[in-house]
Amino acid sequence: GIGWGRTVYETLNYFKPTGKLFITVVPLIGGIGQMAADFQVNEVARKFAEKTGGIFIPFHAPALVDNEKIVKTLFSDKNVEKVAKLWEKVNIAIVGIGGPLSNSSYVPVSYYSDADIAFLKKERQVGDILSHFLREDGKLCSPLLSKKVVGISLEQLKKIERVIAVAGSLRKKEAILAALKRRYIDVLVTDENVAEEILKS
Repeated sequence: GIGWGRTVYETLNYFKPTGKLFITVVPLIGGIGQMAADFQVNEVARKFAEKTGGIFIPFHAPALVDNEKIVKTLFSDKNVEKVAKLWEKVNIAIVGIGGPLSNSSYVPVSYYSDADIAFLKKERQVGDILSHFLREDGKLCSPLLSKKVVGISLEQLKKIERVIAVAGSLRKKEAILAALKRRYIDVLVTDENVAEEILKS
């Protein structure tokens, strides 16, 4: 299972397997419009499958929609449903961890309404995994917002045998700690500065 983000994208760019792995690679979330390649999750998954000699299963759906009803409609489509069923069989996931949502965030705040942003700030969100925003204690800031995400849920993610998170920069420290507290991830690949700060916590 493959997530999105700059660090995931760069990690896979540098990934050089020594042999063919013959795996099935599937996105864990939909895509975002005209964003950079880092958030074109189908392309990231396709490249990973190509490098490993694996099979790529595309996920043709937007990552974020206006309401839960649209999410349910999308998942009723046989092609989207096919991918969702594959999530139950994923045994390794590679995901990024986003920092606090702000005007300088890599994902434009325009993907969220003013009310959503105000609510997330009020709830003191520290970052996200696959657009599921977390509080400092690792709990979801807004289950309602998460229901607008066309992708794997955090509870489903926790059931995966090994979830590898690749995330760096001190800006993401609290988000990384939140993910660790709730055990959403099993393996963390990060930079030395973040690692030292986390060990102090």
